[in-house]
Amino acid sequence: DPGRFLRPLRRHGGALLIILALALVAGLAHLLLAPRAWTVRVSILPPLDKGWELPLGGLSETAALGLLPLLGGSADPGLLAPEVLLSDRLLRKVLLEEDPAYGGGSLASFLGEEDAPAEDGVRRLRRAIAVHRSGRTGLIEVALTLGDPAAAEHLASRLLEELDEYWR
Repeated sequence: DPGRFLRPLRRHGGALLIILALALVAGLAHLLLAPRAWTVRVSILPPLDKGWELPLGGLSETAALGLLPLLGGSADPGLLAPEVLLSDRLLRKVLLEEDPAYGGGSLASFLGEEDAPAEDGVRRLRRAIAVHRSGRTGLIEVALTLGDPAAAEHLASRLLEELDEYWR
């Protein structure tokens, strides 16, 4: 008899509906309140118009970043792009400098890390940035993931500005 199997459902149906409704509300709350991660992806091609010469300024910047041993006799400006973009010096600069995009404060204050040591902020930025250089094409792909889409876009622009400055 099928009714025999449905009796417990009828008896406890109200409680099951309440549990189902609570699960639905919890799922919707999670979708609306959970932080989202936004990823900005940029592909750039290193400057080819310099004839692969590393300018003296670039050489001193490379030495200051501690990347000179990585150059390995090649002056390909894209070769060091991943190391430059992930260097402590560059990340500390974009983390701590005041910027109108963050209400006149720094990225660290915008991210709520103004009281944290700068090294923690640099580590967090380094984890948020992925850089890949294609050996075949020389194309450099940068992906930056943050919880705020505007901050991710602005930070990606700042990193590319700093890389462009390095290449000059």
